[in-house]
Amino acid sequence: MRSFVYGLAPVLIVGWCLTAHAEDLFPYQIGQTWVYENNGGSEWHKLDKEGIRTRSVLKKEKVNDIECWIVKDHYSQDGAAAMEYISVNTNALHEVRADGDNVTVKINPPVESPLSLQEKEEKSVKDITTYHSKLKQKNAVKIYIERTTKRLPDEDITVPAGTFHKCKRISIKKSARVGNPKKGDLSVSQTDQWYDRKIGLVKEVIQYEALLDPNGNTLKPARVVISELKSYRSGK
Repeated sequence: MRSFVYGLAPVLIVGWCLTAHAEDLFPYQIGQTWVYENNGGSEWHKLDKEGIRTRSVLKKEKVNDIECWIVKDHYSQDGAAAMEYISVNTNALHEVRADGDNVTVKINPPVESPLSLQEKEEKSVKDITTYHSKLKQKNAVKIYIERTTKRLPDEDITVPAGTFHKCKRISIKKSARVGNPKKGDLSVSQTDQWYDRKIGLVKEVIQYEALLDPNGNTLKPARVVISELKSYRSGK
């Protein structure tokens, strides 16, 4: 469970990677697909091999009376995928499901889009994420998260899909403790993202510090995850 939570915390904390208010970026459309060259694995579990990461908008579905976009985040290295439930009205991330719905992660309050920040604006937030695996545990585990999000000056960025100009750059520093807000295992990461205003996320770099137990012992080594846009297909 530690391995999953260690990687999963950033996907919840960084504002994941496609959230955006329509006035700030693009509206979601069923069928939208983003394909990335991936090095280092996923946000929610480690993959040593290079591979392809694919994000796609599948459909709309109500979750707890909230209409959500269902966005699939898939990795070719092992075929694993997570389903993200994103509010149609607010574009906030409410829930993540994985392992055939055996794993459910609920976020309170939901993770808001970082793209609504103005240039040089900064925002700090605390939230509690509830993790539950039907196969491994009877009770849910709480993850206590603190994150600071900054909107940095726009930048040009070059990726396999080409050069994108004046991308919104987002920087997110986060810390998460598992099970106990003061004494739980500690995960710390730095995430940098570049968004094109018409296409969405074109590059993401997540730098994980080593996962530490309450005594400061290393449970997981430091690592870096990089995703760079290879292609994009619009939806309908």
